[in-house]
Amino acid sequence: MDYAEIGAWLKEQRKSKRLTQAQVGQRLGITNQAVSLIESGKSQAPLPRLQEFARVVGGQLEVLVASRSDRRSILAVQLVEALPTLDPAIVDALEAWVDLWQRQRDAAADDGVPTAG
Repeated sequence: MDYAEIGAWLKEQRKSKRLTQAQVGQRLGITNQAVSLIESGKSQAPLPRLQEFARVVGGQLEVLVASRSDRRSILAVQLVEALPTLDPAIVDALEAWVDLWQRQRDAAADDGVPTAG
């Protein structure tokens, strides 16, 4: 994830809504200095924080991700949003799938086989 690019986009969105960093910070429960760090890309804020920032300034982070990457990036964003609401059994299944995928990727890399992802 390119934090500088996301931060610049968030700043542009904030300014288009004529909001100050202090106003955004107040709505997010963070300082205006923290807002500045996010906008400059110096803070690697977690994805849910970036999504909330985007909502506060009237943008959709998914739009930026979609314009810069592929369908998988959009799915990843949606999955992160859904995780807190998912049944624990589904989360366990997802974790098991990711573990299997990582092991297969690592085994293919050890064999010198190029892999996607």
